[in-house]
Amino acid sequence: MIKSFLLLINFGKAKGGKQPNLPATGQAGRDSQPSPAPKQEAQGHGEAKQTAPPAPAPHHETPRPAAQPEAPKPHLTFNHVGHAIRNVFNNNSVSYGLRNPTKEEHERMAQYFKAVVGKVAPYKAAAPKPTTGERFKATISNIKNVATNAIDNTVGLGIAKYQNYKTKDYFRNSKDQSDKIVYLMHGVFQNQGSQWRLAKELKKQGYRPYHLNGNHIKGRKVSVDKAYEQIENFHKAANIRDAKERDDYFSGHSSGADTGIHMAADSRIKKYGIGSIQARAPAPYGLKARTIGQKILLPMVSGDDITTFLGQKEAVDTYKAMPNVPVYIVAGYNDGLVTPSDAVYDKAQMHYLISGPESTHFGTSGGNKKTNRQFVDLIKSGHNHVP
Repeated sequence: MIKSFLLLINFGKAKGGKQPNLPATGQAGRDSQPSPAPKQEAQGHGEAKQTAPPAPAPHHETPRPAAQPEAPKPHLTFNHVGHAIRNVFNNNSVSYGLRNPTKEEHERMAQYFKAVVGKVAPYKAAAPKPTTGERFKATISNIKNVATNAIDNTVGLGIAKYQNYKTKDYFRNSKDQSDKIVYLMHGVFQNQGSQWRLAKELKKQGYRPYHLNGNHIKGRKVSVDKAYEQIENFHKAANIRDAKERDDYFSGHSSGADTGIHMAADSRIKKYGIGSIQARAPAPYGLKARTIGQKILLPMVSGDDITTFLGQKEAVDTYKAMPNVPVYIVAGYNDGLVTPSDAVYDKAQMHYLISGPESTHFGTSGGNKKTNRQFVDLIKSGHNHVP
């Protein structure tokens, strides 16, 4: 039996809905909070059990008989791993064209960012934190994951290229193109090889994996554009027919997961037949250096640093964008680069938690056999149950 488990939380709808305008202050009203979904308890590999959240306690304000009850705090339980998209400029540089933002622009952006923080704060506050003992155990266990990742980013690259060739060859020579494609994208400072073991598990379960190159140091917009460019080239080379009618998947890790979230908000996603996004360890609203790993990482990826103008702008832009397809967040409880609260995405269809000593950043990057099976199980189930 797999000891690691997943817990899901529904943070709102991924489709439809009108995006509220950002207020000029950081105060988030009660009406802006999404309603938490029923809590789901893992039952091994069997059916997941749904339990309703506790009923909120109503306000008793005599002068305000129409007052609405306070929403209960969300039952968040999960963790994330670093998302990193490097700011190609320095901290004092650009955001509007090639000039420095003015003092007024800085102040206005700070207000908008404060508003986003206020709206997402209740969910982040509910995220669990591993104990010191759990972190120590995970650190020891993570040594193997780090070594595997180093190997996969070298010799694994050739394997990933061969897997792409096999997927392309299958569709090019097959009359029946009903097999589902799963597009895979690695994180920053990684390459396609880091995902080859996950691709192997997907192929074993009947899917056709295809690796995409991440262009994370060039910024989110470029990364999204390049991803769609690669998919279009693959469709042409593989002779994919009726792409718009397909219902394929995208699974990205870390900054690759962030790219997936932004692809979901781009109208082109339906043109290329992607029906859902599995975001493994994203940081949709950026990071603030707290852990040792974050303090090492953020200077190299300042576009994710929410203490900078660009980092705040990226967070505000992410908040304003609405996904066109469901987004499912999967995070690791023992991830030291991005904590569970960093993975919160208020527009996600569901949030999942992977626990256990292997639930680290490198453990969710595609090289761990145990977590890979869980990722594939989620895709197979349509993200409707806990494996």
